[in-house]
Amino acid sequence: MRVFGIIVLLYAPLFGQAMSDELASELVRKAEAAYAEGDVVSALALYDSVAVDHVSPALLYNIGNCHFKQGDLAHAILYYERSLVRDPGAEDARANLDLARSLLRDRINELPSIGLAPLWDRLSGGLSVDRWAWSSFIALLLACLAWALVITRTGPGPLRSTLRIAGAVLGLVAIIGVAMAAYRHGSIHSSDKAIIMHQKIEVHSEPRENSTVQVQLHEGTKVELLQQRNGWTEVRLENGTVGWTPTASLEPI
Repeated sequence: MRVFGIIVLLYAPLFGQAMSDELASELVRKAEAAYAEGDVVSALALYDSVAVDHVSPALLYNIGNCHFKQGDLAHAILYYERSLVRDPGAEDARANLDLARSLLRDRINELPSIGLAPLWDRLSGGLSVDRWAWSSFIALLLACLAWALVITRTGPGPLRSTLRIAGAVLGLVAIIGVAMAAYRHGSIHSSDKAIIMHQKIEVHSEPRENSTVQVQLHEGTKVELLQQRNGWTEVRLENGTVGWTPTASLEPI
């Protein structure tokens, strides 16, 4: 009977519009219960069905955990990375990603960042879209309150000047928050990173099979996507190496 109920829940979205929030919550509860009981296969199937219409950092993190439990490091890393794209500050996802990457065959040292790149990464990647949006909204409310107090108060007074400055600063913070939320939203839907999903691939110097092989890579390795040509994708490794690999071997983050 329990199996029948799960099957009904899994296929319910096929007979209507997008999955409702209530159904998604019910599926997540069933997935959590199955995972707690050690039934990772059922938990993954339930989480995957929810992810069709309801993608969230927590859901992607849970899917990554299911793949990790099954020993599928490539998919585990893929979903941990996808979770972190949406919520860069998620410590659990970061810790599990580091653990999964420590088990990979490939050990590629990342090039050190130069210039203002590290500062920009910390600023732009520290908060999720929702957090940037809420920060902007709160700053806007406080700015409006400050300016309302400026308008209702009479006389020059130092408090009035302070409120003007506070209103201007908070307004600027609100604008920055909106811009950063838009930037983070765009980065979610236009990722230039991918995970190698095949057990072993070769990175070629040119987009053709008989070109020089520069390096061999294994599943789970993260690469940067540069361009595509005739079924091949030019990638850059974290150590700076650039080459071509079959597009079918990659799954964008």
